[in-house]
Formats: sequence, C-alpha cells, structure tokens
Amino acid sequence: MAKKIKLTAQQKRDKVLEELERLVMFFGSGFKSYCGIDQSLTRTGFTCSSQGKKPTTTCIRTEVKGEKKYISISKMVYGKLKKHDIRFAIIEGYAFGAKWGREEAGELAGLIKYFLNKQDIPYLVVAPPSLKKFINVETKENILKEIYKKWKVDLPDNDQADSFVLFKIADTLKNITLKIRDPHAVVYKEIPKICGLTKKEFEVIQTVLIRGVVWK
Repeated sequence: MAKKIKLTAQQKRDKVLEELERLVMFFGSGFKSYCGIDQSLTRTGFTCSSQGKKPTTTCIRTEVKGEKKYISISKMVYGKLKKHDIRFAIIEGYAFGAKWGREEAGELAGLIKYFLNKQDIPYLVVAPPSLKKFINVETKENILKEIYKKWKVDLPDNDQADSFVLFKIADTLKNITLKIRDPHAVVYKEIPKICGLTKKEFEVIQTVLIRGVVWK
C-alpha cells in the first residue's frame, strides 16, 4: 500500500487557496443550485436550494429489498439531482468505525458518486467527525437540537439533519467565494474574520478543501 504523504502547513494553505480559487470561478459564473446528501439504506436525507429559494429537506426511502435497494435509492437521488438542476453537492463520507453495514453503505455511496459524475456535478466528501465539528456537537444525537438553536429549523430525524448540515457547508463555501473574490490577495489567517466563521467552522472548511473537490 502506498505511503500517505503528509503535507506541510504551507502546502495545506496552498491547497485550500487553490480550491477556493476554483470555487470562486465556479460560483461566479452564475447561480448554482447545490445540495447536501446523507446517504443511508434506511433514510437518505437530501437538502437543496433551487434557484436561490429557501432550502428544502426531504427523506428518501424505498420499500425495495435486497440488492436492488441500492439501485432504487440511488436512482431516486439521481431524480432529485435532475429535478432541482443541482450543480454542486456535498455528501457524507464513510463511518469507518461503524460495526454494522459499512459495506452496504459503501455500495450506496459509490452509486451516488456515479450519478453525480454522470450529471457532471462536482462534489465534496465530508467525514462524519467534520460534520459534527461544523455544528459543534460531540454526538449526532445533539445535531437536531443544535440546528434548531443555530438556524431555527426543526427537522424530524438525524438523516435529514445531517443532510442539512452538509448543505450549510456548501452554503458557507459559496458565501466565502462571494466575500473573497481573490483568495491569494487576502491574509490567510484573516479569512474566518472576513467571512464570519467560527474557528471550528473554518477548520472544517480547510479539512474538506485539503481533501479536495471532485471536479468533473
């Protein structure tokens, strides 16, 4: 197995700025609808904002059993991507510490990534710990309460809540590109202050951008 290369602090900053520069060009070329997807075989959460409207959150479920369940859910996600003309997405990464259903979740995530690529939709993957860090909670059980406290949005379950937080990360990225038109022209450590981000929010933004957008 190839050894993972550890980036220096400067290399990490360069990667963040490089991705921000591409995102500035991407969002600056016209309004883009974007979404957050929390894929699950039981309840897949999907939050999106279409044509600048208030974000909507839904739950995708299917009665299909067995192997075809993956196909059914991913096709329903694909339908929403087309319906809302989604041009950018953030999906939740794998829960590597999970004891059950890791392989099944991986198959579903792979199909959703396939449909994102099929639609030429660039996407980011956010690991579960980063999702919790962005909303400033220790466990997912507290996400619903924190979402209501922070954004006054009342959601019925954790899957929809996760997709909402993922959507908010996408929303934050878009807002950063509106406030910083030339990422290389600003003092790096001043970005959180310029964009109104907390320390933890900016740490998450850095983490996901260092991982990198999967561009079409």
